[in-house]
Amino acid sequence: MIGPRFFAEALAEYEDAVVYYEKREEGLGARLIQEFDEAVALALEYPKRSPRFVRCP
Repeated sequence: MIGPRFFAEALAEYEDAVVYYEKREEGLGARLIQEFDEAVALALEYPKRSPRFVRCP
């Protein structure tokens, strides 16, 4: 099974968000990572519950 793929810009924004939240409060960046990973896992487990986009920019 192939894992999810993300645009480079999306990954950079995600990484920036993790750093931002971790600076605001210790552990908050880690919580963002955990929540994101759980959301991605759910989308992979139940792909038909998420909208499917035919074309991406």
